[in-house]
Amino acid sequence: MNLIKEIDNQLIDYDKIKSNSIFKIQNNKEEYDLNFIITVRDRINFKEPLFEAFVKACEKVDRKIAYTVVEHSQRPDHSKYCKNNNINYIFIPAEQDELFNKCLAYNFGALFSVKAKYHLFHDIDILMQSSFFEDIFTYIDRDVKALQCYTGRRVINCNVEMTVKLIKGEVDVDVLDENTYGVDYPRFNGKVSLGSTGGSILVENNLFEEIGGFDPELFKAYSAEDQFFWNKILTHTDIEYADNPAIELFHMWHEPQFNKNPRLLEMESYMNKFKELSDVERKSVVSHKKEILKKINRDA
Repeated sequence: MNLIKEIDNQLIDYDKIKSNSIFKIQNNKEEYDLNFIITVRDRINFKEPLFEAFVKACEKVDRKIAYTVVEHSQRPDHSKYCKNNNINYIFIPAEQDELFNKCLAYNFGALFSVKAKYHLFHDIDILMQSSFFEDIFTYIDRDVKALQCYTGRRVINCNVEMTVKLIKGEVDVDVLDENTYGVDYPRFNGKVSLGSTGGSILVENNLFEEIGGFDPELFKAYSAEDQFFWNKILTHTDIEYADNPAIELFHMWHEPQFNKNPRLLEMESYMNKFKELSDVERKSVVSHKKEILKKINRDA
């Protein structure tokens, strides 16, 4: 398998997709310290608790932070909420039965919303506490280029009951910790499961450009897209872990998605192939993606 050929065989026509998409961007002439990017399809019940947690965390810092929602779906289900709350919003229409492309949505958020020094790619089902941005900017002020935004390489899972309470606003996420009833660490065979590479990752804009962004050519639906992105970052720099100060994030329950991607094995093979490459070969793939990203017309 030649990954560069695979990428070229599945190239994304950004101009065509842009022409059919909807953009509602606030203050796109300014440069922000951070662009907090959410990608969505469905998950309507998670939108309000996450945005409320975001606003609460923003109130503790004097920084310019944008909130950007990119929806890749057949219907613009999140558009009304975004309009009512002055949230940056991009709608990418999906064809009937087209798989959700989180990589495409993340790239749209980074390339076509607001200018920012950093991007924070964050899943809509993960809640932060009010100290989140205070801690994030501690790392940014240390000149960290890439950060996994939670401690211990694992989030804390909320069960169904706790998730319902969070959605209804009956529980403040600030009161949660690992000892709270209804939350627990992810476990495998009884042991705390470590090693997550996705969910919430902070990347400096220049680094995002250097590695060619996310990879919608190769990955859709539930797949290895975060791990592939992670390994591309490692061709340029180390990724810091949010252990000092420690940041806890809380994952709201939903039905597992790992069995709903008919092309999962194919996409895992892309990740495995990349891992097998030499350092020089990996950098060649990343350099190829950088050139693809440079050619995209970013004008509205």
